[in-house]
Amino acid sequence: MARKSKDTPKLHPFEYIGAHKLFTEERFLLADEMGMFKTAQSIFANSKFRERKPSLRTLIVSPGSVREHWGRELEKWAYPKGEANIVYTKDLDGAIARAKRSTWTVIPYHIMSNLNPEALDKLKKLGFHHVILDEAHNAKNPDALRTRAIKKLADQADYVSLLSGTPIPNTMSDLYVMMSLLNPKEYPFDPEKAVSDTENFRVARQSFIQLYVEHPQAVKELLHRKMLRRKAQDYVGEHIPELKMHRVPLPLQGFHLDTYVELLERDMHVGKKIMELEKACLDPSLVAEVPDQDFGRDVSQKYAFLDEIIEREMRKRKMNLLNLQMSDFLMSSYQS
Repeated sequence: MARKSKDTPKLHPFEYIGAHKLFTEERFLLADEMGMFKTAQSIFANSKFRERKPSLRTLIVSPGSVREHWGRELEKWAYPKGEANIVYTKDLDGAIARAKRSTWTVIPYHIMSNLNPEALDKLKKLGFHHVILDEAHNAKNPDALRTRAIKKLADQADYVSLLSGTPIPNTMSDLYVMMSLLNPKEYPFDPEKAVSDTENFRVARQSFIQLYVEHPQAVKELLHRKMLRRKAQDYVGEHIPELKMHRVPLPLQGFHLDTYVELLERDMHVGKKIMELEKACLDPSLVAEVPDQDFGRDVSQKYAFLDEIIEREMRKRKMNLLNLQMSDFLMSSYQS
């Protein structure tokens, strides 16, 4: 399953177990804690699916801040090699055109939220065989455009791999959406119907809610049949880097500051405004519907500072290979 090279990093037995579950179950939720290489495990499973079908086409949906991390991980772990198509807003049409000849297409959630019907239809016609949802809890709201777009693509896929370190949904609706992604026939949800069609989802989940009322543990058992969750401390605990907290004030500048000010002046519900301002403080690309947005790299100074932290840690003595991998993983997770 791993790349056949003398330079291949050492693998943990639990990674093979997770990859095997994703492969054999075909539609499965890998819910290991952060730091347990869920990305690598899903790539191992993807490589095995490609043995079945060499022309396998894969769609990876991830937070925008880790799409390039996916590109690096595919280069490191995927075997045989292939072409990774990383999608950006500024070249969306070109990326969709390239998806037809690419092995993997990596598209962020915020772009899925803003796909027009024509673009989504083009992606659907490509017929992705394997859909991987990184941080799958980002696609749980049945009324969200991203959830409906993802559901349209995932339902036609042969294989679906959900990755999430926080797998327990907040509401029964969230849980039903997750179960619908894992088993669309048993838990139907038609994403083609309008968001305003409340009966679409309400009626579909009624039996599911009734089951919960009569037997609460039954719903939990259903999820656990399609989920594998393990704690990092039990498998790689002694190798987890010590957590160090630093508070570093960084002034907002340029496009980052413009986005914050534009949101501050908007007329919207105070609760929603606070949530959007929190997103804008972290990264402007997390804010939807910002005029003239161009999400290139390093629009937030925080990324540059995180790069400095990683470089400083890498220069430290006795920095072994596993710790380097963990630092890279933690940086990517922090950005998301």
